[in-house]
Amino acid sequence: MTISNWKKRRNGRVPVDRVLAIYELTGITPHELRPDIYPNPTDGIPANKQNTI
Repeated sequence: MTISNWKKRRNGRVPVDRVLAIYELTGITPHELRPDIYPNPTDGIPANKQNTI
């Protein structure tokens, strides 16, 4: 599925198991994709990449 399909079919929610892969490919943070799971802006981001936000 594509992100746009998730937006339509899953109440706008990206599956949790896809969040980190999408972050790695696009730079969209886990917090932006799933604030319900990653409530803080740096949650889910590896420590060595947190200072690049």
